[in-house]
Amino acid sequence: MRTMFSNVEAALDDHGTSLSDLGRAHETRGGINEQLRAAWFTPGNQAALEQALEDIRSRVARPPVG
Repeated sequence: MRTMFSNVEAALDDHGTSLSDLGRAHETRGGINEQLRAAWFTPGNQAALEQALEDIRSRVARPPVG
């Protein structure tokens, strides 16, 4: 578990990679995550999710106040 989350943390630090590309890089070809993404992520859903995740990433990347 620690390795998985440390890999995700490192990947999230790469601001040059879109969340869409990041998601694809962390899914297994032909796997369940790929199946869900292909079936559910319409352009509108994907844009809304990407914006929400970008907002969260910005929020957690800010230095703590105080």
